[in-house]
Amino acid sequence: MTETVIIPISVLIVLLAVILFTFNRKQNSNVLFISLFLVIFAIQMATTGIGNFDGPVWLYAVLLVNFSPFYYLIPVLLYFFVRGTFSGIPLRKKDMLHLIPFLIAFVSIIPYMLTSYAYKLAAAEKVLGDYHAYADFDFGFLYPPYYNQLVRPVILLLYLRASLVIVRKYRIQHKSDSDAFSARNRYFLRPVFTIITLFAVYAIFSLFLYNQYFFNVDLSIIRLEAKILFYYSLAVYLSIPVYLMFNPEILYARESVQMTDEVPITVRKPACKPEKPCQDASIQPASHEDNYIQLTERILEYLTNEKPYLNPTFTVHDLCTQLNAPRHHVQYCLKNIMNKSFTDLKNEFRIEHAKELMTKKEDRFFSIDGVGKQSGFASSSNFYATFKEVTGMTPNQWIEKERPL
Repeated sequence: MTETVIIPISVLIVLLAVILFTFNRKQNSNVLFISLFLVIFAIQMATTGIGNFDGPVWLYAVLLVNFSPFYYLIPVLLYFFVRGTFSGIPLRKKDMLHLIPFLIAFVSIIPYMLTSYAYKLAAAEKVLGDYHAYADFDFGFLYPPYYNQLVRPVILLLYLRASLVIVRKYRIQHKSDSDAFSARNRYFLRPVFTIITLFAVYAIFSLFLYNQYFFNVDLSIIRLEAKILFYYSLAVYLSIPVYLMFNPEILYARESVQMTDEVPITVRKPACKPEKPCQDASIQPASHEDNYIQLTERILEYLTNEKPYLNPTFTVHDLCTQLNAPRHHVQYCLKNIMNKSFTDLKNEFRIEHAKELMTKKEDRFFSIDGVGKQSGFASSSNFYATFKEVTGMTPNQWIEKERPL
C-alpha cells in the first residue's frame, strides 16, 4: 500500500503545493503558508505511512526523525494562513517566536543527522518492527524524541484555539452584514471551522494514542490504533488540497470578504432583459466598491463593447487574459454574482446579437444559418439548439412573432 498509494499521493500533494504557490503568490502572499503546510504534511504522511505499513526501509531511513522538527511548523503555518486571511496581519519580527519549538527540535537531532546512512538504516529497520525501539537509539540529545508525539498535539490544540478565536472574532464583527455579504462570509468560514474541528479531533486522538505508548500498552493495539489515526489524518489532509482544487477562491477570502467597519455592499441579482442581455445587470453598492463587483462590471462592459463572443473559439481563458484577472476570480463572479456559467453568459450575448441581426435585416429571405455564424456559433445545429434554449422558440418562430413587418 505504501509504495502504490501513499508515496504517489505524497508526491502529488507536493506538486499541488508548488502549483498553488507558483500561480497565486502574486495575488495573495498567504498562499505561501498553505503551500508549505501541504509540503510538510506530504513528508509526514509518507513517513507515517511507511512506519505503519512497513514500506521501503531505505526511504524510511531518509525520512525517519530527519524531518520531524518541521512537523512543529504545521500548526504555525495553518495559524498564519487563518490570521493573514481573516485579520490581514502580515508577518512580524516577533513571529519568530513561533519557531522556537521547531528550532529546539532541530538542534536536538543535529547529532543524529550527522550520523552515517548505515546507522540510519539500522535504526529504520528496528523501528519498523518495534515502536519501543525509539528508546534504543540516540535520536536527540536535548530530550527523548518520542516526547514529540505528546508535545506536538498539545501545540496543535493551542494554535487551533488561536485560529478559532480569530475566526469567531471575524464572524462576530460581521454578524450584522447584509444577507449577500453574510452568505459569502459563511462560504469562507465554514471550511475553516471544519478544518479546525477535524484537526482538534486528530490532536486529541494522538494524545490518547501516545499516552498508551508511555504506559506500555500492548504493541499490537498501539499499531492498530496508529493505523486508524493514520487513515483519519490522511482523509483530513487530503480533503484540504481537494477542496482547494474545486474552490480556489478560498485562498482569496479577504479580497471578497474584507475586514472593514464600513457598511458592506448589497449585491442585487443581475436581471437580464431580453433586449440587452446582462447589460443592465448593475451591481448596486451600498457604500463602497468591492473587488468582485468591479470585476463583474468589467466583464459585462468588455462583452458589451468589444463583442469577443462573436469569435467561435472565445473561451474563459481569453476573457481572463484580456481583463488581466485570475481565472478563479472570474469564475467566482460568474458563479456567485451573475449566477451563471461562462457558456450560458456567452450564449446569451450571442443570441441577443442574432436577434439584432434578424431585426435589422432588410431582406426577409436572409440566411438564418448565416446569422448564426455571424453571432459566433460554430455550427447551425448549435445555433438552433441554443436559440430555442434561451428564448423558448426557434429562430423562424421568433422572426414570425418579433420581427416588424
